Amino acid sequence: EHAGSEEEQRHQSRNSGLLAATPKSRKTSLFPDKMDIKDRIREEMLKGRWCVTELYHTEGISQCIVRSAVFDALTLAVVALNTVWMAVELDVNNETVLTDAPWFVQVIEHSFAVWFTVEWVIRFAAFKTKKYCVKDSWFM
Repeated sequence: EHAGSEEEQRHQSRNSGLLAATPKSRKTSLFPDKMDIKDRIREEMLKGRWCVTELYHTEGISQCIVRSAVFDALTLAVVALNTVWMAVELDVNNETVLTDAPWFVQVIEHSFAVWFTVEWVIRFAAFKTKKYCVKDSWFM
C-alpha cells in the first residue's frame, strides 16, 4: 500500500524518534532538526529581501526626503561625526552636567540632539501606518 507522497515520507522521517515531541512520544531533542532549519532558511531566501520603503507613503515631502540617498548619506555622516565628537568631548569637557560645560560643547551637543530629533520626526512622518515604524531598525 502507498504510504503517501515522497514529501510526506521525508517529513515523517525527519520528525520521528528523538526529533518530534508528540503526545504519543515523550522523546524530545535539545536541538532542532537540521532539515527543518534548512527548509526554513530556504523559505526565507525565496521570499526576497524586505525593504522598509515599502511601508512609506507614496506621496509627500517626508517620504521623498527619507527615500533620498542624500538624506541617508547625511544621516550616516552625522552619526560618524557624533561618534568622533563623543571621543573629543571626553578630552575637552570635564563637567558632568551639560549646563556647566563650555558653551561650544553645549552648542555641539544640542545640534546633534536637534538633528537626530528632526531625522526621527521625518522618518516617522514617512510611514503610512505609524505602528510599522518599529520594523525599521534605523528608526528604532
